[in-house]
Amino acid sequence: MNQIELKNVDKYYGKNHVLKGVNLAIEEGEFMTFLGPSGCGKTTTLRVIAGLEKPDGGIVVISGKEAANAETLNFLSPGKRGLNLVFQSYALWPHMTVYENVAFVLKVQKMPKEKIEENVKYALSLMQIEQYRDRYPSELSGGQQQRVAIARAIVSKPKVLLLDEPLSNLDAKLRLEMRSELKRLHRELGTTMVYVTHDQVEALTLSTRIAVFFEGEIVQVDTPLQLYTNPATLQVARFIGNPKINLIEGIAVNHGDMVSVHSILGSLEISKQEFEADFPENEQWECMLGIRPEHISVETVGTEESAVSIVTTMLAGSETLIEAEKSGQRIIIKQLGICNHQSGDRIYLNLSTDDINIFRRDSGKLIKKMK
Repeated sequence: MNQIELKNVDKYYGKNHVLKGVNLAIEEGEFMTFLGPSGCGKTTTLRVIAGLEKPDGGIVVISGKEAANAETLNFLSPGKRGLNLVFQSYALWPHMTVYENVAFVLKVQKMPKEKIEENVKYALSLMQIEQYRDRYPSELSGGQQQRVAIARAIVSKPKVLLLDEPLSNLDAKLRLEMRSELKRLHRELGTTMVYVTHDQVEALTLSTRIAVFFEGEIVQVDTPLQLYTNPATLQVARFIGNPKINLIEGIAVNHGDMVSVHSILGSLEISKQEFEADFPENEQWECMLGIRPEHISVETVGTEESAVSIVTTMLAGSETLIEAEKSGQRIIIKQLGICNHQSGDRIYLNLSTDDINIFRRDSGKLIKKMK
């Protein structure tokens, strides 16, 4: 069952077309992440769902009920949408204790005192901050304050929890801890969560599905694994992955049941059945090979076609990043463990066609997926 549906949603700020016919269905109990660079429309989409912004076109449906319809000018107020929002800033009342901050919304709802105590205790326990209930926000660390903000959002047991870059103000260690907590929270509550971030690591580790935004449009909606292994376009491929994907120019020729792909890394023979599109026999077309750094194996011997020269090596603890060069193009390789290669060394690359994406260079569309 779909918890949230966006149908052809448009949003303008003056003449700036911020959201361009956004369509998306978010299933009940899902952890959906909006991912994209700054200014791509992901936070605006979240605010439209929350009711903090009114769309200029399209329809928003939440739990089967129309929450916004730009044509009929029907806009349900935020308080009636059955959702709560966690902001980037903690937005805690400084004159209230942790308990009072979390209990505030229940007091506004005039819930019985005993029920308030029960719900607040549950929310604080879930966020593991019961021991701070009598402290004020100024007496808490950033991570503790963010836990209070999340406890306040879940205490009323909303059907949908919206989170707008909630971890961006935390240091690296705290962000890692809070990612784990959010994943645990989603598993225990089963609440539908919609999460906004520009951090792809957060998106890939937290989400059940990810919607990738560019310039006000959703260009791909997929699971983290599929998004990483089979980006739908060159634009998505360049955005997802750290270190970034290697993109190498190639020429493909279709002949019979096979497609020959020629590049600076040699010639590859790939079954025609692996390609999404059909091409006339003997047609030649320009393509881009997408190869993740961890999918390149390094050998000490090989053919001249597979040879590259090392530019530099970068030890990153449990792994080593190798920057190599061939015909003026840089290639990044990720190897587990410590590699003792030196600048200027020749190494030989071993590639599997199963681990290669191929894109049309003209349209940028993925036409051959990884297996």
